[in-house]
Amino acid sequence: MVSINKKILELKEAVSRLSHQQESLSEKLSAFNPNPDLPKELRESFASVLSQQSVDIIKEIEFHDFFNNQPFESLQVYLQEESKNLHREETEKDCVFITGRYRTGTTFLYSLFSSLENTAVFYEPLHPNLLEYLDKEQNVSEQLKALNGHTFKGNYFEEYKVLNRKILFSTHQREFSSRKLIMSTVDSYYDLKNYVSFLTRSLPDIPLKVLQFNRVDFRLGWFKKNFSNALIVNLRRNPRDIYASYRTVNARNTSENNEQEIGSLFYLDDYISILGRLSIPQICVQQMNTYEKIYFLNQLSNLWSDYFADIILDYEELVEDPVGIVSRIASQVKGFEPNWKSEILAAKKDRINVWQEYHENSWFLKCESKCDNLIDQLLFPSRTNKFPMIIRSEYEQAQSQLHQTQEELEESQSQLYQTQEELEESQSQLHQTQTELEQYKAQLQSTQVELEQSQSQFHQTAASLEEYCSHLHQATAMLEEYQSQLHQLETLWQQSQAQYHQTQRELQQSQAQYHQTQRELQQSQASSLRLNTIKLNGNYSSLRLNTIKLNRNYSSLRLDGMIQKHYWVNCRSNYIVFSEN
Repeated sequence: MVSINKKILELKEAVSRLSHQQESLSEKLSAFNPNPDLPKELRESFASVLSQQSVDIIKEIEFHDFFNNQPFESLQVYLQEESKNLHREETEKDCVFITGRYRTGTTFLYSLFSSLENTAVFYEPLHPNLLEYLDKEQNVSEQLKALNGHTFKGNYFEEYKVLNRKILFSTHQREFSSRKLIMSTVDSYYDLKNYVSFLTRSLPDIPLKVLQFNRVDFRLGWFKKNFSNALIVNLRRNPRDIYASYRTVNARNTSENNEQEIGSLFYLDDYISILGRLSIPQICVQQMNTYEKIYFLNQLSNLWSDYFADIILDYEELVEDPVGIVSRIASQVKGFEPNWKSEILAAKKDRINVWQEYHENSWFLKCESKCDNLIDQLLFPSRTNKFPMIIRSEYEQAQSQLHQTQEELEESQSQLYQTQEELEESQSQLHQTQTELEQYKAQLQSTQVELEQSQSQFHQTAASLEEYCSHLHQATAMLEEYQSQLHQLETLWQQSQAQYHQTQRELQQSQAQYHQTQRELQQSQASSLRLNTIKLNGNYSSLRLNTIKLNRNYSSLRLDGMIQKHYWVNCRSNYIVFSEN
């Protein structure tokens, strides 16, 4: 953002500097009278225009600059020199520029290309009302088609709606239709170049771009120099049928069908006035009828296209074989194969040689002869009829400063467009960052939910752990109690064993006494011996009974000890399982 603000400040300083230069230039130009040889209309235009913005100053003076700055003796020599300024290297063509005078069939050719797949066709890119029509309802297109009698599908300017609206509205200018109508190959017009470049570079997924122009007749050299990748196709028509078409359109637009009003239709008078100021004073709008204006401009347009057009077509051959013509043009674009996505419109073949309905052949011949003489004077003027030259050094110096101002203004505009692009890129990055931030927020909320779930599980685990610890303490206490009982049982066991051993010893002693008594009984009398033996056997039986009871008590003690040991082992096993959990 810091670099953008810096560039904006630099642009403001450049605009301020241009304003001061303009004021200084106005003072210098007002210090002398323009060349008295110039027409009065041009001198008056200097006085009124110099107080306006620098763009308006250039707009007026550039009409005179067109011929004034070129070292040529005639229009033919000039066009030859212009042709030499073009690059001779062959450049691959990736777009098509359709050019031609009004009512020559350029709109029909446009409609043919709009019926092709993978093709973007832009109608009248230099139309002064293009932006206004984009904001209006679609029925405007139908009204215009009805007035002009055009035969094509779709709406006017429909194809512009898919473009970047912000860039389109910032690059298109209404003045493109009226400013610099005549341009040299060495002229600079950054705004127009930037706008047309935007159209040719748009929609990168579509391989072929087609632009249909009607206002570039005398700018073809400039277009060919600045857009060498464009295939320039020029369409021509019999000027008499053009006149008939003008009459038809004028009848639709006016109720009185006044032929004098046709001069203001399609900029006829504007072009004639410009040429009159630039070259020959006797070319005057008021001294030419409608057909003479049409014929004169049509012949000059053909002269320019002879030098700068890549393909020249006649209206008559277009309506005769429209598919073949389109295929012929498309074959010049590398890698493009024409595929029709819809049925093409039928051509109006009945609009050929309709001029006979308006005037006799002799009337047309008279008008054409008059215009041919004027064109001859343009092509091969005598020394007395050369194009007027202004040689005052003050004017040339002022003119140089104007061009310098123009270059600085175009440079400032270039920086402004670059700043706009950077700003749009920054906004795009900002939107992307905001999107990523929203994603991070969503992830954070999801993580928080998972953390809360983990904390809940942790608390549950801690509660379970405390419960297990309590059980462990209880088990430990029981184990200690069982160990104490085991010690007691072991003591009893040892005591029982001691008693057992003592009883065995007593038994052995009793047995010894028994054997001894037996021996004594053998010596005693039979009755006495028998009685003693019975008693002894009774004592022995009693001893054995006591021994058996002792053995049973011992077995019971061992069994209790084993049960207690088994319970202690189970307690240890439960403790190990709890520790693992």
